[in-house]
Amino acid sequence: MDELQQKVVDAVDEDFLVKTTMELVDIPSPTGYEENAARYMHAKYEEAGFEAHLQKVAEGRYNAVGISPGTGGGYSVMFNGHLDTSYSGEEPELTQPGYKNKAIRDGDWIIGNGAANMKSADVSYLGAAKALRDAGVELKGDIVLASVAGEIEKNRIDQYQDVLYDGYGVGTRHLISHGYLTDFCILGEPTGMQVAPWHGGTIWFKVITRGSMGHTCYGHYTASAIERMERVQAAVRKWIPEYRGRNEFLGERPHVNVAAIEGGWPYRCARSPIECRLYVDVRLVPGQTIQNVEVEFKELIAQVNEEHPDVGAKVEVFSSHPPSGIPVDSLPSLAMINAHEEVVGEKPNIIVKTSYLDAAHMNRYGIQTITYGLAGRTFDADYGWNADIGEHIHVDALVDTTKIFALAALDLCAREREETAIAPDPYANLPEPGQIEALGSGRITALGS
Repeated sequence: MDELQQKVVDAVDEDFLVKTTMELVDIPSPTGYEENAARYMHAKYEEAGFEAHLQKVAEGRYNAVGISPGTGGGYSVMFNGHLDTSYSGEEPELTQPGYKNKAIRDGDWIIGNGAANMKSADVSYLGAAKALRDAGVELKGDIVLASVAGEIEKNRIDQYQDVLYDGYGVGTRHLISHGYLTDFCILGEPTGMQVAPWHGGTIWFKVITRGSMGHTCYGHYTASAIERMERVQAAVRKWIPEYRGRNEFLGERPHVNVAAIEGGWPYRCARSPIECRLYVDVRLVPGQTIQNVEVEFKELIAQVNEEHPDVGAKVEVFSSHPPSGIPVDSLPSLAMINAHEEVVGEKPNIIVKTSYLDAAHMNRYGIQTITYGLAGRTFDADYGWNADIGEHIHVDALVDTTKIFALAALDLCAREREETAIAPDPYANLPEPGQIEALGSGRITALGS
C-alpha cells in the first residue's frame, strides 16, 4: 500500500460508520415507504459537504443522491444501495432482533432490520467518500452516492396492489433514466466481501386451477381446485431437479421456489374451493434467457393438462428480470480485486451472486457494475444467512469494506478516461460489411418522427 492509499484508509472513521448505520437501521423503510430514510441520507450527504439531491420516484418515495465532483477527465463511479428493507419490522411471525427496526450493538456485531441488506453499505459508501475527501485526495472523475428506493424482490399481483409490493429496481430504473449515469458502479449487496461480476435472474409464474361449487354436507363429489393443483405441484417438484441439472454457470445452478399457494374460502369451509393459485419463483443463471425459461415452464403445465384433462391449469408470468454480468477482467472488477488485496492482504474469492440485483438495470444502460458487499458473514459462518437471528453485520467488515470502497474509487476515478474501456452497447448490433446490400435494397434512409 502506497503513502496515499495509507492516508485514505487511515481517514476511515469507525465511530461514524457504526453510529450512522445504527441510526439508519432505526428508521423504518419497507418497500414503498423509503422517504424518511432517503431524507436522512440526503441530510448526511449535505453534512459531509457533498452535492445533495432528493429525486422523487413517486409519492412518498425518493432516491437520495450525493455527488463528490471530480476535476474532470476521469471515470465516474456510482455507489448504489437500496434503502428499502426485506421486512417491515412489524411481522408478528418474526420476533428475532434482526427483523426489527431497532439497531442493537452486541460486541462487534450490529443487529437489526436492514443492517445487512443493505443500509450498512449505504453508510459505507458515504464513509469511503468522506475518507477520500478528508485525506485531501482530488480525483478526476465524479463519485455518485445513490441511496435508492424499491429494490427488494417484490411485485404487485392480485390483491397485493399497495406500494408496499412495488420493488424489483423501481428506484434504480428511475435514477439512471433521469440523469444519474456513470461509467461504472460498485454495488454493495451482501457477498461476504467476495467479488461478484455476475448475478442471476428470475421469472415469477402464477398458475391457476378451477373447481366447482360444492357443499360439505352433500355427498356427491365436486371438483376441487386444490386437488387439481396438487397434480400441478407434483409435476413442478419433479421438474425442479431436472431443470437445475440442465443449467449451470461456474458451478452455480438455478434455484426454484414454490413460494405461495392460495385457494378456497378459509372463512367458509363448508364450500369446495372454486379457485386455487400457485406462485412459483424460477431462477436463472447467466447464459439463460427469460424467454426460454418461460416457454419451458408453460410447456410443463401444458403437459400436466394433457395427462390430466380435468386439471385445466392456466399459467401467466407476472415478474421477469434477466441475469447479467461483466468481464472478470473489466476495470471495476480489477479495481475491487486489487483494493481487497491491499486491505485484507490476500486475493478475494470471485463468485456468482445467484439472486437478482439492480445491476441488471445498470448493466443494460452500459454502467458496468461490480458487486461486492460487507454483509454475509454471520455469527456461525463466513458467508451465509442466519434466519434464527435475522440481519446482522460485523463491525470489522463494515470498516474494512469502507476502506476497500475508498481504494477502488481512488483507483478508478484517478485514471484518465478512455472511451475504449467503456462497455460497448450490446444492443447496437451494427451490420457486418455488405449485410445491408445482401439482405435489403442497399439504401439507408433516416426517417424522422
